Amino acid sequence: MQRIGTFFIFLLLFVVVSYPLLAAQKLTLTVATLKDGNHRYYHELLRQSLTLVGYQLTINHIHDLSQKRIAIFLKQGVISVHWFIKATYRDQTFVPINIGITNGLIGKRVLLIPNSQQHIYQHVKTLADFRQLQKTGGFGEGWFDVLVWKYNQLPYRVISGDSQDIFLMVAARNRGIDYFSRGVNEILAESVLYPELSIEQQLLLRYDRDFQFYLSPTSRQLKPLIETALIKAKQTGLIDRLVNRYWQDTFKQLNLDQRVELKLKTPPS
Repeated sequence: MQRIGTFFIFLLLFVVVSYPLLAAQKLTLTVATLKDGNHRYYHELLRQSLTLVGYQLTINHIHDLSQKRIAIFLKQGVISVHWFIKATYRDQTFVPINIGITNGLIGKRVLLIPNSQQHIYQHVKTLADFRQLQKTGGFGEGWFDVLVWKYNQLPYRVISGDSQDIFLMVAARNRGIDYFSRGVNEILAESVLYPELSIEQQLLLRYDRDFQFYLSPTSRQLKPLIETALIKAKQTGLIDRLVNRYWQDTFKQLNLDQRVELKLKTPPS
């Protein structure tokens, strides 16, 4: 009799513990991965924020897509959702979820430069100093950085095709591109893939923007759900915790507090 009672107690505990998982509604999204692994934060944010509102998320991966291919696939509905810097043309093409998801990290920019060129930037103290260097940044087609650099009268070139070509062009030193500006949440992982490039040690360029999620037009019905989930993620501190978990070491390695901050004017986009 005692054994039967113990069995029912364990059964009851199992049901209580398992109920949230059994009761959770299921959702499947198709999402891109990136070669440098920078997708992991965004996938986990989606998964954990949806858990907060009672959904169990399954992610189907499409691996190692370029930024250009991601935009095409998102428009076509091949992938369900992706993260981009907010921009008007994206708002018109995709379905925006107007909630910042990295606490503005993508607007904090550090330069990737050819090895042994740190001395060029060593004495820059102001945006005017940086402008006078007449060094040219490289960006992909349609990037928000293009608008920022133009608005701040900084030299730049737009490169069509795969954005990975820009890394190679900077490294070549003879292709008319002197640096590649990257978000502080991107640059460490990317620098490992390109040992012929170095992280510039002196400067932090900053503008006011953040990443946000964009849904494919074919997944627009999910907007209220994901919006609610991300609001919950902000309210509960989930975004803060994930940002710290994924990038706390990055902040230390880049010595952000010791850098000269160059404040860029943010265009109306």
